[in-house]
Amino acid sequence: WAADRDVPITGSTGGQVRGDRAALTEALRALVANALANGEDGVAVRRERAGDALRVTIRNPGRLPGDDPDKLFSPRAAGPGKNWGMGLAMARLYAADAGGSVGLAQGEDGVSATLALPEETRS
Repeated sequence: WAADRDVPITGSTGGQVRGDRAALTEALRALVANALANGEDGVAVRRERAGDALRVTIRNPGRLPGDDPDKLFSPRAAGPGKNWGMGLAMARLYAADAGGSVGLAQGEDGVSATLALPEETRS
């Protein structure tokens, strides 16, 4: 989905996660859509392994509103003129259902949204 929007995707995880494929795809779609809505130029996606987790980080050159990024995960937290504000809340819920997490961070050069999911172990 990100590639269809000309969003560069780099890195590789080389692993698999357990979870509802449709829900996790929707979580990623919501994170990318949010990044595009808040800083279309310069949005990038990176996949990587981080310990026992597989991580996808979506970056955009924007700024987080306010000083508490966790508030943005509340349903209907969108600002004026925005969509319903459900995307980040659903992304966090779907990630949690798969044993993972979603977080937002403000850096000097923009915002990072990170989806981290535990790697599926093979028996």
